[in-house]
Amino acid sequence: MNTVSEDIKDKLVVSEIGVFGAVTGWGIFIGSEPEKLDTTITLYDTGGPKPQTVQDRSVKPLRTEAIQIRVRGKGYNTAYTKIESIVDAIVGYGKFAVATTKYKGLFRSSDVLFLEMDGRGRYIWVVNFQAVRE
Repeated sequence: MNTVSEDIKDKLVVSEIGVFGAVTGWGIFIGSEPEKLDTTITLYDTGGPKPQTVQDRSVKPLRTEAIQIRVRGKGYNTAYTKIESIVDAIVGYGKFAVATTKYKGLFRSSDVLFLEMDGRGRYIWVVNFQAVRE
């Protein structure tokens, strides 16, 4: 089973939101944001609530895991527009599967939030989601 960030990265690439590991344009990264690049989309697995437990081993428990998507860009509105395009692309996925992992849904758990402008004049926005999967 992949991390949620790995699966969502694939969804963003297919939706043409960005290119995984790109050093020009909108690059998508997992767990680490390259300092030198001005336009980045970074996915962080942030955990979730206490795992569900079941007594019957034949029943697969649902796992709720959290992911934060962080966008950094040179313009305030440019970065905001990019994170809104990400939200539009992934909200409403409903049930889907990635390889053998079955997702029951991907739900936004926060609004889009302005985080800060970094020391290089780049604007950072974040949004949080919960993924429910088997």
